[in-house]
Amino acid sequence: MSFLWLIGHNVWSKKVRSMLTASAVAVGVLVVVVLGIVTDSIRSTAAGVLEVGAADFTISQKGLNDILESALTEQQLERVQQEEARARRGCLKIFFGASAGVGKTYAMLSAARVAHAQGVPVTIGVVETHGRPDTEALARDLPRLPLKTVPYRGHQLHEFDLDAALAFGAQHAQALVLLDELAHSNVAGSRHPKRWQDAEELLAAGVDVWSTMNVQHLESLNDIVSGITGIRVWETVPDRLFDEADEVVVVDLPPDELLERLKAGKVYLPN
Repeated sequence: MSFLWLIGHNVWSKKVRSMLTASAVAVGVLVVVVLGIVTDSIRSTAAGVLEVGAADFTISQKGLNDILESALTEQQLERVQQEEARARRGCLKIFFGASAGVGKTYAMLSAARVAHAQGVPVTIGVVETHGRPDTEALARDLPRLPLKTVPYRGHQLHEFDLDAALAFGAQHAQALVLLDELAHSNVAGSRHPKRWQDAEELLAAGVDVWSTMNVQHLESLNDIVSGITGIRVWETVPDRLFDEADEVVVVDLPPDELLERLKAGKVYLPN
């Protein structure tokens, strides 16, 4: 009996082991299948995230490139416009001196006569000779625009005619206008309060301008010079315009020679 029991037990054990083995295999297969499904899902999800992320990055990168290209285009356009404006702009030449009487206007007129002889279309817009015979003699042989009459407090004053100068510039290529005393204040009712503003309009229209000024009229040096001389000058020219000048010619005289000119009445003529 014990023998039969042993045989039965062995048979049953084999069946159980077979069943357990089959179950284990089935469970293993199920686990593998489930893991496969989960893995595929994870892979699919990850791929989707990566695709979306890549798409977002592509869109963001494209937007950034568009912005950069737009900014670059705007900068290039602005640079081209600035270069074109500079190309069209007239040239400013300033005859710069330390004081009245050193010969700024004389030097400007002498250089203008040379330019005129070389075929440059030159005209005098306004020249302040202050009655000095030598200066007036230099100006006499140069073309001159008529001055404009401006009524002021019952008087008829003569001022630079900006419109006539602009018309001259429009009629002549590389036109040159002489505009003495850059810091001069125009008569009330003129288009611009200051003569340097007239010069700016001419320059913007492509007309070359030659002008004169003293150091005390430069805005940043006005206080320094007045502190040294004790005399305040109210007519000034902004540093910006001086810095933008294409050429500055320094005109000077030794102090002794300037004093001799003053004594001889060649700077301020007696009334």
